[in-house]
Formats: sequence, structure tokens, C-alpha cells
Amino acid sequence: MLVRSEKLYIDNEEVELSIDMMAAGEASVYLLFEDAETEDTILMSQLILRPEMKSLNIRSHHKNPRPGYYYIQISGDNNAFVIAQVRTAFR
Repeated sequence: MLVRSEKLYIDNEEVELSIDMMAAGEASVYLLFEDAETEDTILMSQLILRPEMKSLNIRSHHKNPRPGYYYIQISGDNNAFVIAQVRTAFR
């Protein structure tokens, strides 16, 4: 299973990544940043979820000084139920 989110355009703003694991399974969640000028993709955050991790809730903040697009990619088995969201961070 592979899921990719829509891209969120950000110009030197902080973003919040929220991840909720509702059902046990193996999954990987990646927060990626695509530079708007060079089109290079940078891994900003990676979280590996294991079946032993149940009802997990994680929040993290990230900032890249360049303009570009943040997006989430999730891969894993069919037993994992993961919700991930990236949005502009509130201060």
C-alpha cells in the first residue's frame, strides 16, 4: 500500500505534521519537501510504525527557509490504519 497526499505550498513558514495510528500494523510515514526552484526533494521527517504501537498520536514541527511544497507519503501493510496531516503551524 502506498498513499501520497496533495502538496501544500509554503514560503518560509513552519508546518505541523500530525500522525495518528488507529490500528496496529507496519507502516512508514514520510514528510517530504520539494523545492519550488530546483525541484529537489528532501526528506524532512520519517516515522516507522510497528504493530506494537497502538493508539499513537504524534505532532512535530518543521521549517525550510526555501519556498516549496510539503507532502506526506505513507507505505505499509493492509493492517495499519494511519492518519497523517500537514498544515501551516499555528503560533
